[in-house]
Amino acid sequence: MAYSFRNAYSRIPRGDSSAFREKVMAIFGVTCRDSFYSKLNGEQVPTVEQDRKLRELFAGYGITEIYDN
Repeated sequence: MAYSFRNAYSRIPRGDSSAFREKVMAIFGVTCRDSFYSKLNGEQVPTVEQDRKLRELFAGYGITEIYDN
């Protein structure tokens, strides 16, 4: 299974993308953009808890399919 969520992230409104990115970074416990993009591109498998929080965050924008196929 691919864990990239690039397509779902591209559906976040541009005006919300910075705040959304900060929330995703907090979920993964990362502080720099390079680490964020590593997660965005699915280079690491999220933990069960990270997956749950990420799904909840995207669900707030009506996005339920978050991982790229």
